[in-house]
Amino acid sequence: MDELKLINGFTFGIEGGASLSHIEHIAETEAAALEVCNQLTSYNCSHVEFLHYGMVTGTYDDLIITAMPVRLILEDGRISVTFGLREKSDMEVRVEALETEMTEVQEAIAEEVEA
Repeated sequence: MDELKLINGFTFGIEGGASLSHIEHIAETEAAALEVCNQLTSYNCSHVEFLHYGMVTGTYDDLIITAMPVRLILEDGRISVTFGLREKSDMEVRVEALETEMTEVQEAIAEEVEA
């Protein structure tokens, strides 16, 4: 059984042969499909692990959602949830680090001004 584990620990089954750009989950109910969709936030998808029978087969950091979840009702009544991820480019990682650093500097300056 293949699974995907998000950074917050939420784990759900995925169809075999998944790749970052095409991940499919088959839910038995609409409620279960919506639970998966609600868990697919930018933060939760920033670090994922692919599991095969509980063993980690792939770990990815600095991910972003490229294809928002799409739900499709299958002929048997189950719901397919399909979405895609990709690794951030080096430029995106550097910009994010600079933004974090700028925020920290601004906070330090604000603390000094208040003192």
